[in-house]
Amino acid sequence: MTIQKKDTKEQEIRQRVKNAAKNREKCYSSSYVRMPTMLHSIDNNGRLINVSDYWLERMGYKREEVIGHKSVEFLTEESRLYAESITLPEFMKTGYARDVPYQFVTQNGEIMDILLSAIAEWDEDGNYTRSLAILTDITEQKRVETEKLDLQEKLVQAQRMESLGLLVGGVAHDLNNIIGPIMAYPDLIKLDLSEGNPVNEDLDAISSSAQRAADVISDLLALTRRGKYKMEPIDLNDLVNDFLNSAECNSTRKLHPEVKPDIQLSKNKLLIKGSKTHLPKVITNLIINACESMPEGGVLSVTSSSINVEGGELSDKNIPQGRYILLTIEDQGDGIADEDIPKIFNPFFSTKMKTGRSGTGLGLSVVYNVLKDHGAYIDVESRLGLGSKFSIYFPQTIEKTARTSKIKLRGQISGSMLVVDDRKEQRDIAKRLLTSLGYEVECVERGQDAVEYVKRKDVDLILLDMILEDDMDGLDTYKEIIKIKPFQKTVIVSGLSETDRVREAEELGVDGFIQKPYTINDIGITIQTVLRS
Repeated sequence: MTIQKKDTKEQEIRQRVKNAAKNREKCYSSSYVRMPTMLHSIDNNGRLINVSDYWLERMGYKREEVIGHKSVEFLTEESRLYAESITLPEFMKTGYARDVPYQFVTQNGEIMDILLSAIAEWDEDGNYTRSLAILTDITEQKRVETEKLDLQEKLVQAQRMESLGLLVGGVAHDLNNIIGPIMAYPDLIKLDLSEGNPVNEDLDAISSSAQRAADVISDLLALTRRGKYKMEPIDLNDLVNDFLNSAECNSTRKLHPEVKPDIQLSKNKLLIKGSKTHLPKVITNLIINACESMPEGGVLSVTSSSINVEGGELSDKNIPQGRYILLTIEDQGDGIADEDIPKIFNPFFSTKMKTGRSGTGLGLSVVYNVLKDHGAYIDVESRLGLGSKFSIYFPQTIEKTARTSKIKLRGQISGSMLVVDDRKEQRDIAKRLLTSLGYEVECVERGQDAVEYVKRKDVDLILLDMILEDDMDGLDTYKEIIKIKPFQKTVIVSGLSETDRVREAEELGVDGFIQKPYTINDIGITIQTVLRS
């Protein structure tokens, strides 16, 4: 009888313990669910057996949609592979995990960056039963860190470009002064030769080589954004057609005969506001790059159209709403590796070197900087072995293109010119060119000399070098000249146009700008245009 009473009492104690355990579990589960953090529990099969309300709120699911599902189902593919191959096997050995980075996918498809910490529970026999995990959402923190890193990279890049710009500025000014006579003298010599003279071909070769050297310098100036942009309404289709009909395009076709062009330009005028000097570089670089990416041949597609971007429509490409002229250049070439796409616009980066083809690494950097200065946007899509597509969004303009009239460079030309340049060779070549066109020319070396000249004599036009090795540069000189003669016609000439100084001169009323090195055609047309205005 005593033994039976003892057994009954022990059963009652065990039952009270079980009931207490159930009550604690129920209380624990209720508190667990209401915890203001992301929690989940997983059974020994990796399936969710409980989640907190905040977990559901952040992930966007209902409880019945997740309970019983494996936790890895809510990870990105990359995180799932990482969990199954590395973190979960390690967790089963140690029984705990701390700040493991995962990417979860919410119900609406958004990616959530999570740091997960977990601890395992075991039964009396040492068997794993379940685990409890705390999930910390660091999505916003990662976004801020990414933006910070991007800003730091942009700052470093800006500092590099500033240093490069200072170097290029000094070198470009000197080189353009050197190249100037090499480009100009062939023009002068040809004026005295008959049209069929065989020497003309040699002179053309000299001019062509000098022009290529000048183009490289121009690319460097565009790269460092220290070049002069004359913005005017342009039909984008005209720019594309000009390249397609150019000698450079013909040369490219001969080098890549297996490339088949598919040109589909809009029949309507596609007006943008830009530089007729710099925008052709964009088209040239992109089309030549596309051809070079197809050594075995393929289709080169060039299309143009007018589109309207609605609010948020291209927000993923950082293109705001508005009216745009869209130019696309697409190839079926080698393509660009994903890791290389963010680098292709960096100065001196070139994938051509990897494939054994030549490349300076300046082309796409020039493209990017020119487009940026035009307020345009560029988007790149590419897959290795399948090709690349460059889409350029130019802001559309309603301004109309100006009508151009033909100007004769020789015959019935007269006028007096004053050339102001600190380089003797530049003064000499300018005088020879202008004299050959029929103008009366005098030259001075310093800005102060030009001011004194204007006090004594009248002159129809002043060609004024912007950078003078004197206390007075071109802008300072111009300011003094217009104090004496407010309506004096003046054209700024420079091997390097310091944008802010040139812009200030334009605001004060300077009539034009000529970039060194210039040809007889360049200087002749500019002068006649100014004198007729």
